[in-house]
Amino acid sequence: AALQQPHPHAHAFAQGGSGGGAAFPVPADVSASVARSCRIFVNNLSKQVDWKELKDVMRTAGDVVHVDILTDAAGRSKGCATVQFANAESALAAIQRLEGTVIQGWSIRLREDREC
Repeated sequence: AALQQPHPHAHAFAQGGSGGGAAFPVPADVSASVARSCRIFVNNLSKQVDWKELKDVMRTAGDVVHVDILTDAAGRSKGCATVQFANAESALAAIQRLEGTVIQGWSIRLREDREC
Protein backbone atom coordinates (compact mmCIF):
# COMPACT_ATOMS: atom_id res chain seq x y z
CA ALA A 1 0.00 0.00 0.00
CA ALA A 2 1.25 3.48 -0.82
CA LEU A 3 1.97 5.85 2.03
CA GLN A 4 -0.23 8.91 2.16
CA GLN A 5 1.41 12.29 2.50
CA PRO A 6 0.09 14.29 5.47
CA HIS A 7 -2.08 17.24 4.65
CA PRO A 8 0.15 20.38 4.52
CA HIS A 9 -1.93 22.04 7.25
CA ALA A 10 -2.16 19.05 9.58
CA HIS A 11 -0.74 19.60 13.06
CA ALA A 12 -0.40 17.51 16.19
CA PHE A 13 0.72 19.13 19.41
CA ALA A 14 1.40 18.02 22.97
CA GLN A 15 1.21 14.59 24.50
CA GLY A 16 1.25 12.69 21.24
CA GLY A 17 -1.89 14.09 19.69
CA SER A 18 -2.41 12.67 16.24
CA GLY A 19 -3.97 14.02 13.12
CA GLY A 20 -4.86 17.63 12.71
CA GLY A 21 -7.05 20.06 10.97
CA ALA A 22 -7.41 20.99 7.38
CA ALA A 23 -7.49 24.55 6.16
CA PHE A 24 -11.06 25.69 5.73
CA PRO A 25 -12.12 28.72 3.71
CA VAL A 26 -12.91 31.65 5.96
CA PRO A 27 -16.00 33.66 4.97
CA ALA A 28 -15.40 37.32 4.10
CA ASP A 29 -17.48 38.55 7.05
CA VAL A 30 -15.23 36.62 9.45
CA SER A 31 -12.13 38.06 7.77
CA ALA A 32 -13.49 41.59 8.18
CA SER A 33 -14.45 41.19 11.83
CA VAL A 34 -11.17 39.50 12.79
CA ALA A 35 -9.37 42.39 11.08
CA ARG A 36 -11.06 44.78 13.52
CA SER A 37 -10.22 42.85 16.68
CA CYS A 38 -7.05 40.74 16.27
CA ARG A 39 -8.62 38.39 18.84
CA ILE A 40 -9.96 34.87 18.38
CA PHE A 41 -11.98 32.46 20.51
CA VAL A 42 -10.72 28.89 20.99
CA ASN A 43 -13.18 26.17 22.00
CA ASN A 44 -13.03 22.43 22.66
CA LEU A 45 -9.79 22.65 24.65
CA SER A 46 -8.77 19.88 27.00
CA LYS A 47 -9.19 21.24 30.51
CA GLN A 48 -5.56 20.32 31.15
CA VAL A 49 -4.22 22.75 28.50
CA ASP A 50 -2.63 25.80 30.12
CA TRP A 51 -2.08 29.25 28.60
CA LYS A 52 1.58 28.53 27.85
CA GLU A 53 0.84 25.40 25.81
CA LEU A 54 -1.93 27.16 23.88
CA LYS A 55 0.35 30.12 23.21
CA ASP A 56 3.01 27.78 21.79
CA VAL A 57 0.47 26.35 19.34
CA MET A 58 -0.99 29.75 18.37
CA ARG A 59 2.49 31.22 17.90
CA THR A 60 2.81 29.08 14.74
CA ALA A 61 0.31 31.48 13.11
CA GLY A 62 1.85 34.76 14.28
CA ASP A 63 2.85 37.00 17.17
CA VAL A 64 0.67 36.24 20.22
CA VAL A 65 0.15 39.12 22.64
CA HIS A 66 -2.04 37.43 25.27
CA VAL A 67 -3.79 34.12 25.98
CA ASP A 68 -6.61 33.88 28.51
CA ILE A 69 -7.92 30.42 29.48
CA LEU A 70 -11.49 30.99 30.70
CA THR A 71 -12.17 29.53 34.14
CA ASP A 72 -15.13 28.88 36.42
CA ALA A 73 -15.55 30.35 39.92
CA ALA A 74 -13.32 27.60 41.35
CA GLY A 75 -10.52 28.43 38.89
CA ARG A 76 -10.99 25.32 36.72
CA SER A 77 -10.72 25.62 32.95
CA LYS A 78 -13.99 25.86 31.04
CA GLY A 79 -12.28 24.33 27.99
CA CYS A 80 -12.12 27.58 26.03
CA ALA A 81 -9.88 30.61 25.68
CA THR A 82 -9.29 33.90 23.92
CA VAL A 83 -6.07 34.64 22.07
CA GLN A 84 -4.98 38.18 21.22
CA PHE A 85 -2.60 38.52 18.27
CA ALA A 86 -0.37 41.50 17.47
CA ASN A 87 -2.14 42.00 14.14
CA ALA A 88 -5.23 40.97 12.21
CA GLU A 89 -3.25 38.92 9.67
CA SER A 90 -1.99 36.61 12.42
CA ALA A 91 -5.47 36.19 13.90
CA LEU A 92 -6.91 35.30 10.52
CA ALA A 93 -3.99 32.95 9.79
CA ALA A 94 -4.68 31.13 13.06
CA ILE A 95 -8.33 30.57 12.13
CA GLN A 96 -7.40 29.39 8.65
CA ARG A 97 -4.46 27.15 9.56
CA LEU A 98 -5.09 25.89 13.08
CA GLU A 99 -8.81 25.01 12.99
CA GLY A 100 -9.07 21.36 14.00
CA THR A 101 -5.53 21.15 15.39
CA VAL A 102 -5.26 18.38 17.99
CA ILE A 103 -3.94 19.41 21.41
CA GLN A 104 -3.80 16.73 24.11
CA GLY A 105 -6.19 14.59 22.06
CA TRP A 106 -8.82 17.31 21.54
CA SER A 107 -9.54 18.90 18.16
CA ILE A 108 -9.76 22.64 18.80
CA ARG A 109 -12.29 24.97 17.17
CA LEU A 110 -11.42 28.57 16.30
CA ARG A 111 -13.52 31.61 15.40
CA GLU A 112 -13.54 35.35 15.74
CA ASP A 113 -14.04 36.58 19.29
CA ARG A 114 -17.50 38.11 19.27
CA GLU A 115 -17.13 39.59 22.74
CA CYS A 116 -14.62 42.28 21.83
